Amino acid sequence: MTFLFFIPQIYHIVVTFGLEYFKQFKNFIKWTAYTTALPFLIDLSECENTPFRETWQWILGTVAIFMAWVDLLSYVEKFDLLGIYVSMLKRITKTFIRKIFPIVLIFLIAFTLAFLCARKKQDEFKDFWVALLSISAMMADGFGYEDHSDFHIVDTHKYVVVISHLISSIFLIMIAIILMNLMVNIG
Repeated sequence: MTFLFFIPQIYHIVVTFGLEYFKQFKNFIKWTAYTTALPFLIDLSECENTPFRETWQWILGTVAIFMAWVDLLSYVEKFDLLGIYVSMLKRITKTFIRKIFPIVLIFLIAFTLAFLCARKKQDEFKDFWVALLSISAMMADGFGYEDHSDFHIVDTHKYVVVISHLISSIFLIMIAIILMNLMVNIG
């Protein structure tokens, strides 16, 4: 059944658009959704006729579902009632990626490395990728000050505690006040 979705896409490639087809982002979304859904739907396990799927199939299924919902946005954009909001979302996303994300990325890496060094004994900052997710969560939820008010600093060295509080204060000012106001203004 999934193969039927490929037929109109192949028709667009061969007859309608040619190589221009591959320059459109929405076509990338469709092909990603279709090609990741196909392996998810095929029963490859030893348990025949069961809903059991391998781990890699669930990963591809997750990508397929996400891309299908993103593809749905391109169809919703055609309606008058919701189309304006989808257009605004696309415009704001493009502006964010082109102009704001490089600044956010610099701050994100800087604070990740700083917290990684200052709070290396905490679980939230045990390695770079976990620390990056922790800092991203702190950026998204408004720092979560009640959760980090004592900062759970394990190191008893006086200077580590001071530098950790200093970095946290700078983080609060830079991210919560300056960067968030900058992102609100692009909308």
